[in-house]
Amino acid sequence: MRKINVMNKKVLWISIASVATLGIGGFFLWRHFKNKKQTQPLEEAVLEEVTAEDEQETVDETKAVTGEQKPPPHIDITENVVYLSAKWCPACKENQNTADALFAKYKEKVEFRMVDADDEIAASYGNQLNLRQIPVLAFVNEGKVVESMVGVKTMVEYDAMFEKFFPSLKAPKVPKAPIKKTVKKIQEKVEEIEVEAVEEVKAEEVKSVKQLASPQNEAKISKVDKAEKED
Repeated sequence: MRKINVMNKKVLWISIASVATLGIGGFFLWRHFKNKKQTQPLEEAVLEEVTAEDEQETVDETKAVTGEQKPPPHIDITENVVYLSAKWCPACKENQNTADALFAKYKEKVEFRMVDADDEIAASYGNQLNLRQIPVLAFVNEGKVVESMVGVKTMVEYDAMFEKFFPSLKAPKVPKAPIKKTVKKIQEKVEEIEVEAVEEVKAEEVKSVKQLASPQNEAKISKVDKAEKED
């Protein structure tokens, strides 16, 4: 009987311990799920914010790749002529000597500016004047391109274009003497010289004849003739 009671007490304590363990485990499990539900909206908000930032970075990178960048600052273009080139451009190198000579020739006569494509201000010139190739010489009126010359050119080609847009730069033409009149004058001069020469020859002949016809010459001729007859 005593053994049964002891066993019943053990079973009772085991049951109580089991119930307590289940109760404590259930409490912590309930608390865990409760905290998870409370923190889930915060985690979702953080995740959404990170996702939005990633999307914005992707958009920015896409704009950079596709050229959708902020336009360069606006500038007042007062020049009449703009030459845009770069030191690393092969065609620009080939055209550099001609471009330098062109600038030296016209820089004091018109508003002329040479711009290096690597300068910050070059982006503004290229954007506002819509210049997409180099080397390029642009003729500008009130901030807009009237005409442009792209690629390697000769000084003759540049000069012709400058004279087209700046007529006052044309060199004055030297009047040419009419060819026909000049030839006629030469012929007349030759004829005068020939006449003078003929007259001189005639004068010499007349002089010679007069000398032969003098009395002294006639006496000499008579003596010679008489000597010949005697022989």
